[in-house]
Amino acid sequence: MVPLLLVGLVLLLLGFAAAAAGFWMSAGVTTAYNACLLTSPPAGFCEILLSQEAAYDAIAYIGVALVVIGVVLTLVGALTREEARPDLLGPAAAPWPSPPIPTQSAPPCPVCGEPLTWIAQYNRWHCGRCAQYR
Repeated sequence: MVPLLLVGLVLLLLGFAAAAAGFWMSAGVTTAYNACLLTSPPAGFCEILLSQEAAYDAIAYIGVALVVIGVVLTLVGALTREEARPDLLGPAAAPWPSPPIPTQSAPPCPVCGEPLTWIAQYNRWHCGRCAQYR
């Protein structure tokens, strides 16, 4: 699931770009339309400019709506701070096995009396002097 904060920021940026482009193009068409009224253009030219102005205004207002939705989603996403769900992160790694914590000193080798060493891989005690597992 995509976090609300990210969706809100994307909508905010897209909305700002659409609103800016729509208002800028609408202003250009309005200027052309005002010039159209002062001259004698071909028939239907001024009407085409009016329809273009309406289309650019619609783009600009859709952009403003996206900005508002983006702000709301960004605020909600920032305030709720969605936590990552463990089931989306995959299986957890198994912890490293820890060696047994001796409660007393290592037992002596029954043959030579040397202290034994615990070998976790084989789950057995080993005598270094005798080179034997006990």
